[in-house]
Amino acid sequence: ANGEFAFSRVWTKQKGNWQVISAHSTVIA
Repeated sequence: ANGEFAFSRVWTKQKGNWQVISAHSTVIA
């Protein structure tokens, strides 16, 4: 989950949807 979270962080930064991924990361974790 750690690696996936880090990847999501970068991907979200480019997309500009931090909150969306943040919620998903919490569910996945």
